[in-house]
Amino acid sequence: MWPNTRSLPWGNELALITVTVAALAARLACTEPGTAWFWPPAVILAFAAGAIVLRWLDLRRHLFSCGAPDTQLTRAGLVIAVLLLVAPFVEGFGRIWAETYCRPLEQVTIIALTNLAFFAAALPRLPRAGVLALGVSLFLVIAAVALGEHPAIAPLAASFAGLGVAWLVHRHWQRIVVASSSRETARVPFFPVVCLVLLLGGVTAMSTRVAQGLPDVWGEWAPSSGGSGGGNPLALLGIGDGDWAIGGPNARSTGSVDTEYVLESNLPTLYDAMTESYGEARPRPQTARTIFVAMEYLIRTPDHAARDAGEPGRRFSLYRKGRPQKSRSGPEATALLYVEGRVPLHLPLTVYDRFDGVAWCKSPERNDACELQTRASDKSWLWLPTNRSDPLFRGDQRHQLRIGRFSTDHLPLPAHAACFRFGKHSGRYADRWARNTIKWVHEGILRTDKCMPSGTLLDVTSSTVDRTQLASRDDLFPAVESDDACLSVPLHLQDSAAALARRFEHLPRGWLQIESLADHLRTHCVHDRDATVPPDCQDPIHHFLHQARGGPAYQFATAAALALRSLGYPTRVVSGFYADPDAYVARSGHTAVRADHAHFWVEVRCAPGMWLTVDATPGYEVPWYRETLMTRFASTFRGLWSWCYAHPLQSLVGAAFSVVLWWRRRSIHERLLTGWLMWWPFWSAEQRVLCTLRLADLRSMLSGRSRPSTVTPRAWYRWRGDSANETFLSTLYEVLYGTVRCRTPDDERATERVCRQFIRELSVRRLRDRLGAS
Repeated sequence: MWPNTRSLPWGNELALITVTVAALAARLACTEPGTAWFWPPAVILAFAAGAIVLRWLDLRRHLFSCGAPDTQLTRAGLVIAVLLLVAPFVEGFGRIWAETYCRPLEQVTIIALTNLAFFAAALPRLPRAGVLALGVSLFLVIAAVALGEHPAIAPLAASFAGLGVAWLVHRHWQRIVVASSSRETARVPFFPVVCLVLLLGGVTAMSTRVAQGLPDVWGEWAPSSGGSGGGNPLALLGIGDGDWAIGGPNARSTGSVDTEYVLESNLPTLYDAMTESYGEARPRPQTARTIFVAMEYLIRTPDHAARDAGEPGRRFSLYRKGRPQKSRSGPEATALLYVEGRVPLHLPLTVYDRFDGVAWCKSPERNDACELQTRASDKSWLWLPTNRSDPLFRGDQRHQLRIGRFSTDHLPLPAHAACFRFGKHSGRYADRWARNTIKWVHEGILRTDKCMPSGTLLDVTSSTVDRTQLASRDDLFPAVESDDACLSVPLHLQDSAAALARRFEHLPRGWLQIESLADHLRTHCVHDRDATVPPDCQDPIHHFLHQARGGPAYQFATAAALALRSLGYPTRVVSGFYADPDAYVARSGHTAVRADHAHFWVEVRCAPGMWLTVDATPGYEVPWYRETLMTRFASTFRGLWSWCYAHPLQSLVGAAFSVVLWWRRRSIHERLLTGWLMWWPFWSAEQRVLCTLRLADLRSMLSGRSRPSTVTPRAWYRWRGDSANETFLSTLYEVLYGTVRCRTPDDERATERVCRQFIRELSVRRLRDRLGAS
């Protein structure tokens, strides 16, 4: 016989509190990093409030329990329980069908079991519902401890243990009370004892050598979300594919693992994307090429020719054959990258700093260790050692990048990246792995030891540059020594670059001069991706500016870089991808980056050692800092607070004056309306009469007796023996409801005199006396 749960007090409340603690631990375990700290407790408190409401309905209306001793579940209760249990799985299937972000299976299971536990805790009339609620809560706590890394999970698990023991004691004494009152002998709970024995036996067996192979068998079928940082070498599904799945003798995917069995990827690289966008480089005779190379440059770099021989990916020639066919905007599935967040966005991958008149040569790649840092709040984020306190940076922007059909070991991070992480969960030891794997290849560009596999997620937080700060600061672009490699211009191109630079020598040195040069190129030249430099052209800059008056992005970048170098600004040409807002796909919420989005732009080095993006190609924009309405409000509030803190006496006087104004706002409104009505000469008769009536209603409200909306002005303001009121009311009804609309100037002046006399006679004090007497 199951006892009545209402025989001892606080049993159901204790069960609900225990379920709430277990659900909170499970919610913290499956919450994505970066979520606000108050969101999981708020969700669980909402669940608890819903359970309390359902419990009240069941106690008052018997909606979920029926039968004489209340031991059966009604059809409505059964339907609700099934819906709460199945709804998260249906939602997950819908997300997969809609091709949006889908939750991992363990997260969906935890949500479904949380719904079931709270519903069971909300059924005080069903004795077995409390047992079900505590059993599901135990599973939630075990899942939270196994999957989660939140620091609050351990205290919540300890609290659950204490509450569970208290609930078991309460349950035991409850059975004793019921058995003694009914004079029955309490039977031994056979089913729970058997389950406890089997559980203890299973734990003992798992700790022995007999069951050591079971985790390997389970690991072949159970996917992993990567949240714990661990993995199984035999895993076949999910994000955490094991080493044997991607690097064994029967490898079926590509990956970044240290093994001799790794498959060679046939995915396109950046060099392939550039070739598809601009065509193959046109071979030129060696004799013709030596004409363009300055002799002193060859003496300074004698190994120039041998260094780049046989390495087409290290050079980008301006003399190209053109694209073999027109670029086609393929479907989203053929994209190289996917960007979620604010666009447009420049993603630099390769840096060129030396130009010999024919081709841009890549900068020597560094292999310096990157001092990545983590923070105690969320160790999955890897912070770069950047100067975020500089006034140039205002505001952060978040992006999520997913590697598609693209093979690269360079991290496609936006400029001025502050922190990043791999996927939603990077694991506990992500910082240790990153310090040994991620290196600096150029200033602002990172790389990994191996190519990143398709599907890799990168969450990036980068800083935006304030354009107004660039224009107002004079210390950003100081003079640079002439032997800087980023200032060299080929000898035969110095005249063309200097001719373009002389157009802007009259402007002050700084960002205004740089931006004016870029705007000149955007407005006087046309972007033509199919244009090429003729093979016999000896000055590609002159041909681009004066003959073709347009060309691909690399010609815009070359002209801007050489002209800025002539003005004394250290520059470099950067190639990468441009996330175009026109490629945004509303269905998935991503911006697809394809091979035809390969792009070239210029970066200018400023004083603090930072590189600023300058894009001189028409149709391409740089995402500057844009102040939002909330940001403006916050900055205004901070400025007002700073002024009040610096001037306390004036602040107190202003606050007192504001309180007085607010307290007397209706009286001030009445004074202003009276002055406006008395002295404004451009009133018509209808407007003057209506404004006078509005003033009378305002004075009536100030007297303490407002005119109700159901009472007419004649009934409210008509007092016998008052000629001014009678005249105004007659004029009011004549103006509003009279049949004659053509009024002479004498009538206008008569109406004005009547309204003024009414205003003088109808004061607030007189209204208070008359309305109080009536």
